Amino acid sequence: MKITRAQKITALLIHIMQRNGR
Repeated sequence: MKITRAQKITALLIHIMQRNGR
């Protein structure tokens, strides 16, 4: 399974959102 740049950015955004929205 190849991870595209869009998927990488999406995962990063989700990670940041989860950290900020506790």
